[in-house]
Amino acid sequence: MPRVLFINGQGAQVAETFARLAPVDFAVQVLPYGSSPETVLAALGDTDYLVLHPATLPGEIIRQAGHLGLI
Repeated sequence: MPRVLFINGQGAQVAETFARLAPVDFAVQVLPYGSSPETVLAALGDTDYLVLHPATLPGEIIRQAGHLGLI
């Protein structure tokens, strides 16, 4: 099952909509923008896709996400 991490800077309604509209066979995890680097790194463990809306991540965190296929 593909895993998607959605880092959400817009609010609960946007996160709920994203999760509801994701393909049925995708596992979606949502973190609020501003989550600690440790929390983000833990969530990125085997994540396939990363969605930042609107959010940014330091390059160091992205480089440590070895399994990540698409940002």
